[in-house]
Amino acid sequence: MDYGQILSRSWRITWNNKFLWILGFLAALTRISSNTSSYQTNSSEMSPESVERMMQGMALLVGLGCFFLLIGLALWLLSLAAKGGLITAVSRIDNGERVTLGEAFSAGLSRILTLVGMNLLLYLPIFLILIVSVVGAITLLAGSGITFASFAEEPSAAGEAIAATLGFIFFCFCGLVCGLILLGVFLQFINAFAYRGIMLRGLGAIASLSHGWQVFRSNFVEVLLLSLLFFVISIGFGMVVAVVLAPLALILIVPMMAMASGGSTPGAAEIFLLTGGALCLGILGAALASVLTTWQSAAFTLAYQEWTGKAGKMVESMEA
Repeated sequence: MDYGQILSRSWRITWNNKFLWILGFLAALTRISSNTSSYQTNSSEMSPESVERMMQGMALLVGLGCFFLLIGLALWLLSLAAKGGLITAVSRIDNGERVTLGEAFSAGLSRILTLVGMNLLLYLPIFLILIVSVVGAITLLAGSGITFASFAEEPSAAGEAIAATLGFIFFCFCGLVCGLILLGVFLQFINAFAYRGIMLRGLGAIASLSHGWQVFRSNFVEVLLLSLLFFVISIGFGMVVAVVLAPLALILIVPMMAMASGGSTPGAAEIFLLTGGALCLGILGAALASVLTTWQSAAFTLAYQEWTGKAGKMVESMEA
């Protein structure tokens, strides 16, 4: 495969059809991550006013957590539809058709249930592994025979048992994290081609997963090389974004650090401003990433069509 030709064609489509950036922005919204900061206070030195402010802040955090959970779910669904519409639009534009933003987004929205089902089925193993791991760790600790009575009778032996058990759990945890990272990378490839199977071939959720695996397995080396190219591009792009966002992030972080070091307790207003500022930074980061997201999606769509052939072009008429 001519990687230079794929990159140049996908970039021309990205640059000449800037409405695709909106879909790229919506697709990148799921990458918004929030960072929480912790602070320590000495309860014996806290005044009643500080306690009241802390309680107000905690109540606000709980409320914001529930609110952002709902917002996150809505953004996830919006991102699924945007990614599907972006794939459809790039394919149609490459075929010489004219596409509007509304038509592209509607195409993704019409397949939203299938996209949700595919993603849930694909990532279900990770959730099952995490649940089994947590249950296993709890069972291991409970079955280790470590009780308060054993501490009273033989504190040194109990301490050694705890250290051995925790060390074993930590070792297993490190192996689990490494395994889940590799599994996550593998599933990302399946996800990318299953997406295109749904949007361009009208496949169902289960059939798209099998199709995604077949495309990945048949073009393993080329897929990895194209991914490596965009990995390098993403590193350079991330450095640029970091330079742009770093001053804004410092504006948010420095006052909170100064407050924490001075022993002050952040109240509802400070927590609200910090959360709002972090959300604005995330949205700005998604806006900056929209062009790269669009370009990468377009490149993989064009490559997918080369790997699978034009015979399986998208189904233009789909039932909602």
